[in-house]
Amino acid sequence: MIKVLICDDIEKIREYIAMIISTDDEIEVVGMASNGEECVRAARQFNPDIILMDIQMETENAGIAATKKITSENPKIKIIVLTMYGDELIMEAYNAGAIDYIIKPGR
Repeated sequence: MIKVLICDDIEKIREYIAMIISTDDEIEVVGMASNGEECVRAARQFNPDIILMDIQMETENAGIAATKKITSENPKIKIIVLTMYGDELIMEAYNAGAIDYIIKPGR
């Protein structure tokens, strides 16, 4: 079973992603978080295989800061960032330890 943690400041996006993921019997959503610090705590608690991480939550780069912290504590966790913004933030996310990104629609 692949364990996934969803971190996004918009509840409807978290719920939508969870709904889509739940259709796969091999993937389990183990938790959700609405900001960077919650995501760091949830990563420690649930030890997910993958985190879907919004770049901009409570601050412009909260997801990047959380990615850096999580990957330094547990490099086995794979982080895919969710963004609707440009290349500069995506490169920062890669430098922080993200392995890929997904462009999400605007609010």
